[in-house]
Amino acid sequence: MSSSGAGIVNSTISNSVLTSQADFVSLSSVFNEFFVVKFMVRWIPVSRYQYPLGGSSTLSVANVPIGKADLQHGQAAYSSMSLLADNFAVGYHSTGDPFTEHWVNTEKHDTETVVSSLTAPTQSWCTTNNVSNYQGTLQFLSQSAPPALPFSQVLGTFMVHWDVLFRVRS
Repeated sequence: MSSSGAGIVNSTISNSVLTSQADFVSLSSVFNEFFVVKFMVRWIPVSRYQYPLGGSSTLSVANVPIGKADLQHGQAAYSSMSLLADNFAVGYHSTGDPFTEHWVNTEKHDTETVVSSLTAPTQSWCTTNNVSNYQGTLQFLSQSAPPALPFSQVLGTFMVHWDVLFRVRS
């Protein structure tokens, strides 16, 4: 996750990026449908309690508060921290401290859902070749400046773990 050119944090992690995961690609060659139960993200800052690389103590802050929103069913990302605070699963953290957050699917995997469209956006059972349309996102957003982080600086990294079910339809 990086700060923007204005020193703001606005980052998302979505289920639609599963195709970049080697395990998912391998399993999708065996199974033809999948369901994302949840995913967990762990945040570790690059410079805990220190100014980000390139930051100057006279020009920037070391870290900022960020909110977390759990976005379901194609919900649009929030544009401000005050709007994000109304999210049903809001979280509040600092970019300078490690934290863990979860996105949990509001759909249930044990329903009798039959995939009928191969290209429709969904958050239920889905064909493995329609991952780009799979919905569900975590958004991380800081308030507007001031204070702002240094311009376009890497603040840390997320490690993401997905809990995914697979099945074969005959």
